[in-house]
Amino acid sequence: MFEWRIRYCDVRGVHRAVIAAPDQASALRILQVPPSCVLDIRRHLGLHLGGKLLRARPPSLKLQLLLLTRVAALLASGEISQFNKVLQSLPTFRRLSAKHSDALRDDFSLSEKLAALHCADEVVIGIAAGEKTGTLPVALQNAIEHLKQSIELQESNSGTLFLGAILFVVSLAVFFTLPSFLQEPLHMLMTTKGITVQTTPATTLLLAINSVTDHTVLLLLGLAALVFSLWFFRQRLSKWPPFHLIWHWQAIRRSLRFLGAWRPLRLANVPLATCIPVFTRALGAAHADAFFRRLQSGESLSTILKADCFSPTLAMSSRGLVEADNKTFSKMVGVLMAVLMEEQRVMSKRLSAFFYAAGIVFTIGVVLMVTFGLIFPILGATVAL
Repeated sequence: MFEWRIRYCDVRGVHRAVIAAPDQASALRILQVPPSCVLDIRRHLGLHLGGKLLRARPPSLKLQLLLLTRVAALLASGEISQFNKVLQSLPTFRRLSAKHSDALRDDFSLSEKLAALHCADEVVIGIAAGEKTGTLPVALQNAIEHLKQSIELQESNSGTLFLGAILFVVSLAVFFTLPSFLQEPLHMLMTTKGITVQTTPATTLLLAINSVTDHTVLLLLGLAALVFSLWFFRQRLSKWPPFHLIWHWQAIRRSLRFLGAWRPLRLANVPLATCIPVFTRALGAAHADAFFRRLQSGESLSTILKADCFSPTLAMSSRGLVEADNKTFSKMVGVLMAVLMEEQRVMSKRLSAFFYAAGIVFTIGVVLMVTFGLIFPILGATVAL
């Protein structure tokens, strides 16, 4: 799926349009403009959100899976002409089809219709290749398997990791903001005449943290400098815990997304170089750019997959994946994705344990700081008669 930027003219003047379509001819058919009226047409290779649905929210993977499952049933029964009726039975697709009925006419191919409904790029490209080679049923089954694995990856236990990270951030925020709320009673107690307060190191720490948080601009600049330093030295820090766990977890997720995008395209015999937007979304702009630069320079795919940005498990299997035939490749990818998902679960549990532990440490720190820095000095205060 590519984004086509078209400039054309008619009796009203010159117009511009952005269309998502597998090829140039399909883009012109969706736009309903004869080639003689086209002034300029260019393919944009960057990441896109799908032609006329550029600002629309894409349907969920589960809805796409449900749609493709019903389409596969229609194709098997020879009633693929009932495709638009299937859309009417699904509320999300019914709304999309009402907005973009010009791209859902009967003379349009299945891949063009799925593109107008903003289905996943790799699914649309695989189905378009299946239509051209006469293997549409196989392409549909591959797309269904791809969506099932994508849903399983999406529903993995990364939610636990997210909750752990939230606990860590909240406890850290409380650790640095609570002293500002305790400053006023502590200051009142210490400045009241006739009352002697024995301060503790925790009291000094409370006052020091509050003095830092009072300078909001300096605090934000310091946090920005810390974030930039962590990003700039991320490769060096990747060997230190917990950064090593985060780096490895990202490499596993990147490998899973790459295999998920590559599988339907490889089975449809679609060259990688023609699917830059798909892998830009799967790998991220920086990694995708490095990936295709190395591919265009003549490096083999098995060598590129041994880069640090991919999981070592994928790197060890890269040569076998590249050299395998389609049937063996499909089985290998299935096994490899299952192994990577298990590795991801283990990494998620380790990272969750780290964030929970760090959050508990900061929470205990807040309790001890309040107890020894405020409550004990209040209880131990003496009044001069």
